[in-house]
Amino acid sequence: MKSNNYFFLALCIGLVFGVSNAQEAFVTGAAKVKVQPNTLFYFGDNLNVTSSAVGVLENAGHVKVDGNYVNSMPSTKGENFVSTWVDNENYGQVIIKNQATANAGFLSMEKGKINPSTYSWGQFAMPFVYSNANEAMQYLFNKTYVNGGNRYYASMMKWDNVSKAEFDHLNISSAISPIDYVILNLTYSSSGIKSLMTGAGKLQYYGKAANMEYSGAMNPAIYFPTTPWSGWKNLNNSHGEKYSTYISEYVRSTSDSNYSFDYGKYYFQFGNPYTSNIDLAYIGLSDGGANYDDGVYIPNLLGVVKSSSATWNEQIGLSTSAWVMAKFDAVNSIWTGAAEALIAKPFEPFVIVLKDDTAPGNFTFTDKLKTFSMIPGQMGTNVTILPKTGVNGEVDMDSDANNFSLTANSNGSRHRFYQVGLKLYNNGLPTENKIFVAAVSNITNGVSNVLEADYSDFGTNTGFYLDQENAEGTVVKTPARKMHINTVNVNYINKPIPLFFNRKSGDNTTYELKADLFFKDIFNKLGQNEVNFADGNSFFFYDGGKNVLLPITSDFSYMIAPQALNSSRSGYQIYWNGGPVYNKEELSSDELALGSTIIYKDRDLHKIRFNDQWSNAEVMVYDLSGRNIMAYENVDAKVEFSLNLPKAGAYVVRIESNTGEVYTQKVLK
Repeated sequence: MKSNNYFFLALCIGLVFGVSNAQEAFVTGAAKVKVQPNTLFYFGDNLNVTSSAVGVLENAGHVKVDGNYVNSMPSTKGENFVSTWVDNENYGQVIIKNQATANAGFLSMEKGKINPSTYSWGQFAMPFVYSNANEAMQYLFNKTYVNGGNRYYASMMKWDNVSKAEFDHLNISSAISPIDYVILNLTYSSSGIKSLMTGAGKLQYYGKAANMEYSGAMNPAIYFPTTPWSGWKNLNNSHGEKYSTYISEYVRSTSDSNYSFDYGKYYFQFGNPYTSNIDLAYIGLSDGGANYDDGVYIPNLLGVVKSSSATWNEQIGLSTSAWVMAKFDAVNSIWTGAAEALIAKPFEPFVIVLKDDTAPGNFTFTDKLKTFSMIPGQMGTNVTILPKTGVNGEVDMDSDANNFSLTANSNGSRHRFYQVGLKLYNNGLPTENKIFVAAVSNITNGVSNVLEADYSDFGTNTGFYLDQENAEGTVVKTPARKMHINTVNVNYINKPIPLFFNRKSGDNTTYELKADLFFKDIFNKLGQNEVNFADGNSFFFYDGGKNVLLPITSDFSYMIAPQALNSSRSGYQIYWNGGPVYNKEELSSDELALGSTIIYKDRDLHKIRFNDQWSNAEVMVYDLSGRNIMAYENVDAKVEFSLNLPKAGAYVVRIESNTGEVYTQKVLK
């Protein structure tokens, strides 16, 4: 994470600013000031922009105002103070403290366009205060609001969290709030927005910054709590549309006993109302003081989902083009999945998912949620990390306190947590396909749990998906589920975690698989200098077609070629602290007759059966630190080779044939 350079504006602000006796800062004249990227400009008192020069205050970094922000030139709409946008990771942010006065002054913010050729309805949030939908259209797009001949021609719709689970179309005088989850009509040019969004680039949006406190209700009753999905999916909403045309399920697992009953329920959609990021990492925790006192507590939180944009009409229903998701275990205070789902950026909406119909109270947006960070959970940097306690309350002195998450479970102990995220790339660019596997200390193996999630509609897309592991560790060859997130207990060692790859018909692309690693919790991603978990634990990737086992490190890269796999053990697997080790009794005669190299365990002895096309081979054994501890040259490949490992432990065996073929496998003694 890049460090910030802090500039504190106090008594002397230089030639650009004037300073009153109250130490207020004034931006005057035409001399321009630019806040550089990764730089914080801090105003401990009021900030007044009195210059009408366009871009006189340009913010590519972070501006924080603890007093009032006043723009004395409202006729400019905020063109004199602009926060610039480069991409989704590099953009200017402004935090304006909530004051007793009304909303803050005018400013402008840039944001990338939403491509109408990809999205028919663009998901949007407005960090500004407008009196009605027409004023929003004028300041955002310099267009007059269009009501349209029917609701599908209206310029905007917004989600209803209180009366009906539906998008309601707005008219020219409709009220609109900064916390509304809005979708923009990018289908019909009559709405006035489609033409602006066409083509690459970015737009500049203007308005009065929404810095105040806002409260949004969540009413579970709109999701028919006593009726299963089969009973309400074909009912009509207020606009004559069936719920089944636009309700989807993203977080509940298909193997859950109540999946069909609770399908699509308890989704509540909001927009980030501020000109800075907001941090959702602690919304499932009761406020615990300054460490994670965010002012929000949702006791029955199940997850958070963010999607980029949507395609929807009455006939075809709704399908999100791209989404990220994090699951939450409220009992043990653990997140899995995509940490980026918990940072809502300016102009970005998000979805809160509840696990049941208990009314959680309002979602309150205050200063406590505002953050410049791109990494969630940074509000809790002062949380004390406790060692794990045993069942009788004794302290486990053999456990490294750093192995445990920043959030405690119900009895105050910490959980061991490791997560790998595998993402598919095409020509160096990430695709939308990403899976997560977490090893956690309190998980029961072989059964579904609240931290897991299935793909809602994987379809025939190209990409990886997971399946539930077998508790006994046998290989899953035929997937029953298509999972997005899977979890195993940290004791699930040397057993396969099923991983499957689907290639869309006609797709002959070579893809690249890359990895992110997370230690302690999903907020702590290993950096470039941290190759693997510091305590010696590791995830492994196994390619059954090539019989290749590789540790999954932060620099992991594996090419997925278009050729079909060619082994009866074809397919992929993930392992936690292990790799495929086969007992001789488990191997069929066909498998023993295969022409591939394999290491299997015969009682207490590991044996190597070589590829029958090899003449001789070199066998090297390494410990997990990478130290070569055993080496055998010119081994006769026509007979089985007994591997006399020195002592109990984990090893990586590397075999290279006289033909140059290489086989690697991790074994445990």
